[in-house]
Amino acid sequence: MKGLELHRKFFEECGRPLLMQAFPEEFALLAVASVGCGSDRLGADDEYSRDHCWEPGLQIFSDRLSRDVLKEIEGYLFEHLPWEFRGFKRTDCRGSPNGIRAWTVDEFFSSFTSFATPPAKDRQWLLIADEALYHVTNGEVFHDPTGDFSKRREAFGYYPDNVWRFKLAGRAFRVQVRRLEMERCLAHGEDVAADLMLHEGLREVFHFVCLINKRYACHDKWLPWLVRRLPVLADAINPIVAQIREATDVHSRLSRFAEIVTVLADHVYDNGLATRGEYWWADLPNRNPWAVDLRETVTGDLKDFPDPYWIGVEHRYASQFGLGGDFRALLTESC
Repeated sequence: MKGLELHRKFFEECGRPLLMQAFPEEFALLAVASVGCGSDRLGADDEYSRDHCWEPGLQIFSDRLSRDVLKEIEGYLFEHLPWEFRGFKRTDCRGSPNGIRAWTVDEFFSSFTSFATPPAKDRQWLLIADEALYHVTNGEVFHDPTGDFSKRREAFGYYPDNVWRFKLAGRAFRVQVRRLEMERCLAHGEDVAADLMLHEGLREVFHFVCLINKRYACHDKWLPWLVRRLPVLADAINPIVAQIREATDVHSRLSRFAEIVTVLADHVYDNGLATRGEYWWADLPNRNPWAVDLRETVTGDLKDFPDPYWIGVEHRYASQFGLGGDFRALLTESC
């Protein structure tokens, strides 16, 4: 059984009856869901996932009830819901995001994204890591009679078009740079460094494919799992990724990665996401202007952004740039 199915059944068979009995008026004002952290919210969990943070649970959300009332309900559910369900035990950890947890709607979105409501300006979206937006839009809502929680999730549903184009250009630039860095590392005889650039490049490829599919990227360890299941570009790049894994020679891996770059660039032009420009350097070996052409589609306050190929705060570097660093000042200066 998948974790999301377990949570759904736990609510329907145990949570709903208990809430209707103990809190009938409040039940009409709150949402119940399974969202946030964990491979189970993505659907990528398996038997191995059950060794931690995998248990029967549910979360409740409301901005129409006070936080004190929500915490009272949380405590009641924690004590009175069954400690074992369908053969799986709950942990004795009240307030765990993967167990029984109550949130105000504002609190939930702020805790993951630092914004209670979607940013009003394009630059502010760059302060939110992809993974954070994935966490607030994944999983499943089981009950939401007011629609408050579901509407907020929909409002965070995906990047505004201009932010999306800015990130496409930034990821494309990174993919292209990683390819060039691989070539230079090999020219220096640095095979290990070339492989490092390869895997950094594959990460950028996966993020780019998520953007093309307008899906927020999840944590790195589940990113290939997600990309293999996306409808656009996955069928084209997955066989090449498999060839990269099987190749024993670093030069062969570079050749395969170059094929992926060509596939992505062709998709950009063939689907009208950018128009081919004319550049003196475009005919030089291994120089593809697709990232520059994508950047030309960006408008508004991102068009003249000082670092045109930055893609925003990333999960791995959020502590450096997201909490008072130079980029935060840069982004909020005109917001």
